Amino acid sequence: MAAGDLVFVIQQKEHTRFIRKGNDLLTQRKVSLTEALCGATICLDHLDGRQIVLRTKPGEVIRPGDVKCVQDEGMPMHKNPFVKGKLFIQFQVEFPKQGALSTGSLAALEKALPEAPKQMVTDEAEEHHMHAADLEHLGRGQNGRGNAHDEDDDEDMGGGGQRVQCAQQ
Repeated sequence: MAAGDLVFVIQQKEHTRFIRKGNDLLTQRKVSLTEALCGATICLDHLDGRQIVLRTKPGEVIRPGDVKCVQDEGMPMHKNPFVKGKLFIQFQVEFPKQGALSTGSLAALEKALPEAPKQMVTDEAEEHHMHAADLEHLGRGQNGRGNAHDEDDDEDMGGGGQRVQCAQQ
């Protein structure tokens, strides 16, 4: 057989816990609110089977979406397997479920946490109550079709309704 080049294609399979960007790896971890505020110990099973233990410093607060980095725990570099990329961890903070905290716990939290900023409320202020919402409904108005100022609402009149213009004064 004649000599020639051997060409092969490697397809990278997606991993369930890690995303690869060059030699760097990204993973996401959930931490409880207690861990986010008081310190966390995170055990991570790495791709090569090792278990890595990561600890936050006392007083170090993890906010939702924070990203931390560990040097030399990413993927090995091409032609130099002893040099590795970085491991990035993006944190998701899990808050307690609605009603999970007792009034005593809430009072203890208020005492332990920094004081909430005071709000200036005037006598003329109107009080309203909030409820859970979905941003998918943003801009759809009361009936889910948009609001009265949308341009295409004029076309949706249906039933041959009359159009009336405002009289000029």
